[in-house]
Amino acid sequence: MRRPGVILFLLGFVLSVEGAIPQASPSGSISGEARDERGQPVARAKVRAIEVRTNRTRAEALTAEDGRFVLSDLAPGRYALLVSSADHEPAIVRSVEVKAGRETTLKSPIRLRRAEAYAVISGATFDPNGFLLPGARVVLERLPLGEEKVPPLKLEQISNSSGEFAFRVPGERGRYRLTATASGYEPDVQIVEVGGLERRRVALRLKARAKGG
Repeated sequence: MRRPGVILFLLGFVLSVEGAIPQASPSGSISGEARDERGQPVARAKVRAIEVRTNRTRAEALTAEDGRFVLSDLAPGRYALLVSSADHEPAIVRSVEVKAGRETTLKSPIRLRRAEAYAVISGATFDPNGFLLPGARVVLERLPLGEEKVPPLKLEQISNSSGEFAFRVPGERGRYRLTATASGYEPDVQIVEVGGLERRRVALRLKARAKGG
Protein backbone atom coordinates (compact mmCIF):
# COMPACT_ATOMS: atom_id res chain seq x y z
CA MET A 1 0.00 0.00 0.00
CA ARG A 2 1.38 3.36 -1.08
CA ARG A 3 1.90 5.91 1.57
CA PRO A 4 0.07 9.26 1.25
CA GLY A 5 3.38 11.13 1.24
CA VAL A 6 4.61 9.32 -1.86
CA ILE A 7 1.36 10.04 -3.72
CA LEU A 8 1.54 13.73 -2.87
CA PHE A 9 5.17 13.83 -4.00
CA LEU A 10 4.34 12.26 -7.38
CA LEU A 11 1.36 14.56 -7.86
CA GLY A 12 3.51 17.60 -7.17
CA PHE A 13 6.16 16.39 -9.63
CA VAL A 14 3.59 15.99 -12.43
CA LEU A 15 2.15 19.43 -11.81
CA SER A 16 5.61 20.99 -11.81
CA VAL A 17 6.45 19.35 -15.18
CA GLU A 18 3.18 20.51 -16.72
CA GLY A 19 3.85 24.01 -15.51
CA ALA A 20 7.28 23.97 -17.14
CA ILE A 21 5.82 23.25 -20.62
CA PRO A 22 5.37 26.57 -22.43
CA GLN A 23 1.75 27.21 -23.36
CA ALA A 24 1.03 28.37 -26.93
CA SER A 25 -0.38 31.88 -27.20
CA PRO A 26 -4.02 32.04 -28.24
CA SER A 27 -4.39 32.66 -31.97
CA GLY A 28 -5.84 35.83 -33.43
CA SER A 29 -7.59 36.82 -36.65
CA ILE A 30 -7.87 39.56 -39.25
CA SER A 31 -11.15 40.81 -40.69
CA GLY A 32 -11.85 43.37 -43.39
CA GLU A 33 -13.50 43.95 -46.73
CA ALA A 34 -12.49 44.38 -50.37
CA ARG A 35 -14.05 47.04 -52.60
CA ASP A 36 -13.44 48.39 -56.07
CA GLU A 37 -12.70 51.97 -57.10
CA ARG A 38 -16.41 52.84 -57.11
CA GLY A 39 -16.89 51.50 -53.60
CA GLN A 40 -18.70 48.35 -54.68
CA PRO A 41 -17.90 45.08 -52.84
CA VAL A 42 -15.62 42.61 -54.62
CA ALA A 43 -16.88 39.06 -54.11
CA ARG A 44 -14.90 35.82 -54.42
CA ALA A 45 -11.52 37.52 -54.20
CA LYS A 46 -8.76 35.46 -52.62
CA VAL A 47 -7.14 36.97 -49.52
CA ARG A 48 -3.88 35.53 -48.22
CA ALA A 49 -2.19 36.31 -44.89
CA ILE A 50 1.59 36.15 -45.36
CA GLU A 51 3.71 36.13 -42.21
CA VAL A 52 6.24 38.94 -42.56
CA ARG A 53 8.93 37.17 -40.53
CA THR A 54 8.95 33.98 -42.62
CA ASN A 55 7.30 35.18 -45.85
CA ARG A 56 4.99 32.15 -45.67
CA THR A 57 1.24 32.03 -46.25
CA ARG A 58 -0.51 31.21 -42.95
CA ALA A 59 -4.18 31.56 -43.89
CA GLU A 60 -6.43 32.02 -46.93
CA ALA A 61 -10.03 33.11 -47.39
CA LEU A 62 -12.47 34.16 -50.11
CA THR A 63 -14.46 37.35 -49.80
CA ALA A 64 -18.21 36.95 -49.41
CA GLU A 65 -20.83 38.62 -51.63
CA ASP A 66 -20.56 41.76 -49.51
CA GLY A 67 -16.77 41.79 -49.91
CA ARG A 68 -16.03 40.83 -46.30
CA PHE A 69 -13.50 38.25 -45.17
CA VAL A 70 -12.00 36.76 -41.99
CA LEU A 71 -8.56 35.15 -41.70
CA SER A 72 -8.50 32.92 -38.61
CA ASP A 73 -6.04 30.87 -36.54
CA LEU A 74 -3.15 33.29 -36.94
CA ALA A 75 -0.27 33.27 -34.49
CA PRO A 76 0.54 36.68 -32.96
CA GLY A 77 2.81 38.73 -35.21
CA ARG A 78 2.81 40.89 -38.33
CA TYR A 79 1.25 39.86 -41.62
CA ALA A 80 1.00 41.19 -45.16
CA LEU A 81 -2.33 40.71 -46.94
CA LEU A 82 -2.36 39.88 -50.65
CA VAL A 83 -5.73 40.19 -52.39
CA SER A 84 -6.24 38.84 -55.90
CA SER A 85 -9.26 38.67 -58.21
CA ALA A 86 -9.67 37.57 -61.81
CA ASP A 87 -11.23 40.91 -62.78
CA HIS A 88 -8.98 43.19 -60.75
CA GLU A 89 -5.35 44.04 -60.28
CA PRO A 90 -3.73 42.57 -57.12
CA ALA A 91 -3.65 44.70 -53.97
CA ILE A 92 -1.43 44.38 -50.92
CA VAL A 93 -1.58 45.59 -47.33
CA ARG A 94 2.02 45.47 -46.15
CA SER A 95 1.69 45.25 -42.38
CA VAL A 96 -1.15 44.17 -40.11
CA GLU A 97 -0.48 43.27 -36.48
CA VAL A 98 -2.24 40.28 -34.94
CA LYS A 99 -2.46 40.05 -31.15
CA ALA A 100 -3.10 36.91 -29.11
CA GLY A 101 -6.78 36.09 -28.72
CA ARG A 102 -7.96 39.21 -30.56
CA GLU A 103 -9.49 40.01 -33.93
CA THR A 104 -7.80 42.84 -35.85
CA THR A 105 -10.31 44.68 -38.02
CA LEU A 106 -8.96 46.78 -40.88
CA LYS A 107 -10.01 50.41 -40.49
CA SER A 108 -10.67 50.94 -44.21
CA PRO A 109 -11.56 48.64 -47.14
CA ILE A 110 -8.86 47.19 -49.36
CA ARG A 111 -9.28 48.91 -52.73
CA LEU A 112 -8.94 46.87 -55.92
CA ARG A 113 -8.50 48.49 -59.33
CA ARG A 114 -10.40 46.84 -62.14
CA ALA A 115 -8.03 45.19 -64.61
CA GLU A 116 -8.04 46.87 -67.99
CA ALA A 117 -9.21 44.60 -70.80
CA TYR A 118 -7.89 45.29 -74.26
CA ALA A 119 -8.24 44.03 -77.79
CA VAL A 120 -5.09 44.07 -79.90
CA ILE A 121 -4.80 45.08 -83.55
CA SER A 122 -1.38 44.15 -84.84
CA GLY A 123 0.25 43.46 -88.16
CA ALA A 124 3.02 44.49 -90.53
CA THR A 125 3.69 46.84 -93.42
CA PHE A 126 4.92 45.51 -96.79
CA ASP A 127 6.43 47.06 -99.91
CA PRO A 128 5.09 46.36 -103.44
CA ASN A 129 7.33 43.27 -103.72
CA GLY A 130 5.94 41.71 -100.56
CA PHE A 131 8.97 42.47 -98.39
CA LEU A 132 8.54 43.82 -94.87
CA LEU A 133 8.71 47.61 -94.82
CA PRO A 134 10.14 49.18 -91.64
CA GLY A 135 9.71 52.84 -90.80
CA ALA A 136 6.19 53.19 -92.19
CA ARG A 137 3.78 55.50 -90.36
CA VAL A 138 0.62 53.68 -89.22
CA VAL A 139 -2.37 55.66 -87.92
CA LEU A 140 -5.35 54.04 -86.20
CA GLU A 141 -8.68 55.90 -85.88
CA ARG A 142 -11.91 54.66 -84.33
CA LEU A 143 -15.02 54.87 -86.51
CA PRO A 144 -18.66 54.73 -85.34
CA LEU A 145 -20.72 51.60 -85.88
CA GLY A 146 -24.02 52.76 -87.34
CA GLU A 147 -25.43 55.67 -85.35
CA GLU A 148 -23.35 55.05 -82.22
CA LYS A 149 -21.40 57.90 -80.71
CA VAL A 150 -17.85 56.92 -79.79
CA PRO A 151 -15.17 58.96 -78.03
CA PRO A 152 -12.46 60.11 -80.42
CA LEU A 153 -9.49 57.76 -80.55
CA LYS A 154 -6.43 58.28 -82.73
CA LEU A 155 -3.19 56.38 -82.23
CA GLU A 156 0.02 56.45 -84.23
CA GLN A 157 3.07 54.21 -84.54
CA ILE A 158 6.09 53.71 -86.76
CA SER A 159 6.56 50.12 -87.88
CA ASN A 160 9.66 48.65 -86.27
CA SER A 161 12.77 47.17 -87.88
CA SER A 162 10.74 44.07 -88.75
CA GLY A 163 7.93 46.13 -90.26
CA GLU A 164 5.59 45.27 -87.40
CA PHE A 165 3.18 47.36 -85.31
CA ALA A 166 0.58 46.75 -82.58
CA PHE A 167 -2.21 48.84 -81.03
CA ARG A 168 -4.19 48.20 -77.86
CA VAL A 169 -7.83 49.28 -78.14
CA PRO A 170 -10.83 48.95 -75.78
CA GLY A 171 -11.96 45.35 -75.39
CA GLU A 172 -15.40 45.94 -76.87
CA ARG A 173 -17.05 45.82 -80.27
CA GLY A 174 -15.66 48.54 -82.50
CA ARG A 175 -14.55 49.57 -85.99
CA TYR A 176 -11.17 51.07 -86.79
CA ARG A 177 -9.45 52.58 -89.81
CA LEU A 178 -5.75 51.84 -90.32
CA THR A 179 -3.73 54.05 -92.65
CA ALA A 180 -0.13 53.28 -93.57
CA THR A 181 2.09 55.82 -95.29
CA ALA A 182 5.77 55.95 -96.25
CA SER A 183 7.91 58.18 -98.42
CA GLY A 184 7.80 57.09 -102.07
CA TYR A 185 4.67 54.92 -101.63
CA GLU A 186 0.92 55.30 -102.03
CA PRO A 187 -1.01 54.98 -98.71
CA ASP A 188 -2.84 51.79 -97.86
CA VAL A 189 -6.09 52.01 -95.91
CA GLN A 190 -7.96 49.12 -94.26
CA ILE A 191 -11.04 48.93 -92.06
CA VAL A 192 -10.88 46.46 -89.18
CA GLU A 193 -13.68 45.42 -86.82
CA VAL A 194 -13.17 43.79 -83.42
CA GLY A 195 -15.87 41.99 -81.50
CA GLY A 196 -14.42 42.24 -77.99
CA LEU A 197 -11.39 40.77 -76.28
CA GLU A 198 -9.58 39.45 -79.30
CA ARG A 199 -6.47 39.87 -81.41
CA ARG A 200 -6.71 40.90 -85.06
CA ARG A 201 -3.84 40.64 -87.51
CA VAL A 202 -3.56 43.02 -90.49
CA ALA A 203 -1.22 43.21 -93.49
CA LEU A 204 -0.82 46.72 -94.94
CA ARG A 205 0.63 46.68 -98.47
CA LEU A 206 1.89 49.95 -99.86
CA LYS A 207 2.11 50.49 -103.62
CA ALA A 208 4.91 52.36 -105.32
CA ARG A 209 4.02 55.99 -106.03
CA ALA A 210 3.60 56.76 -109.70
CA LYS A 211 6.40 58.83 -111.15
CA GLY A 212 5.56 62.48 -111.21
CA GLY A 213 2.78 61.83 -108.68
